[in-house]
Amino acid sequence: MKELPPRLAGLLYGYRASRILLSAVELDLFSALKGGATAEKAARRIRAPHRGVDILLHALAALGLVRKVGGKFVNTKDTREFLAAGGGRDWRLGLGHHTGLWRSWSELTDVVKKGRPQLPRESSKRARKETQAFIGLMHQHGVVRAPRVAEALRLGGVQNVLDLGGGSGAYSVALARRKHGLRITLLDQPAVIPLAEKYVTAAGFRAGFTFRSGDMTRADFGQGFDLVLLSSICHSFSPRRNQALLQKAYRALCSGGQLAIHDFILNRRRTGPMHAALFAVNMLVNTEGGNSYSADEYRDWLRAAGFRKIVFRRLEAPSDLIVAEK
Repeated sequence: MKELPPRLAGLLYGYRASRILLSAVELDLFSALKGGATAEKAARRIRAPHRGVDILLHALAALGLVRKVGGKFVNTKDTREFLAAGGGRDWRLGLGHHTGLWRSWSELTDVVKKGRPQLPRESSKRARKETQAFIGLMHQHGVVRAPRVAEALRLGGVQNVLDLGGGSGAYSVALARRKHGLRITLLDQPAVIPLAEKYVTAAGFRAGFTFRSGDMTRADFGQGFDLVLLSSICHSFSPRRNQALLQKAYRALCSGGQLAIHDFILNRRRTGPMHAALFAVNMLVNTEGGNSYSADEYRDWLRAAGFRKIVFRRLEAPSDLIVAEK
């Protein structure tokens, strides 16, 4: 009997490295290695039995995520910077979201059989923690990707902006940095708005922002906006709900206004790009109707809503941009 081909074996066993990394982040093990630490010392710092910590640290060393120097374990440059307390680019809060994704992805087989996920009812405490982790992760991604979106948009005549599901406000802040004096309304769920205010204030852009609490599928958007932004939103909804959302956005825009859709966009055959295709599975296990969509699907919905001059713009990121004019 032959061994599995390397590509199949790599895919089959890939979960092990991911789980090791996620557990190390959950345990805050990289912070416990500050200054270098033996397995015994790290175990005491995270208050866990020695055996498991010892095995986990040696596995992390095998993966190149820590180094073993003598009897001590030390962080690499990347784990020290991104995954340990005091790092210059601390991603620990955001990566907490991936521990929740691990649970939902483990149900993939049942979701495919049943056609929809069994979304858990979470306690208010856990829901708050999950929201903070999710917004934290979206903020980390947004800080990198938002400037590319802002640069790709035509802002000459833009004064009033509506950011739907704006999360941490990273994309609105990028717009405000590019053009001073914008009036920005950020609409998101009640649990998100205090986080958005915190992030926007920390960025130094509180003036000019209005924060609205509500469900975008039900809330009245108002009118007179020059730009409506839908960043990483449409993938959460079914085609029917997206069509309704785009119609509402159309009514909220002034004549000549723009709608910008920033998302993971599939090719016509729906077989790529890889990130968009895999993200569709993420929506399968985490939403009741979400998916990744192709540029053709977005164009059809936008034309049906009344938009014209629909332009697809490829970005240097996993996600791309579609801009439509009223």
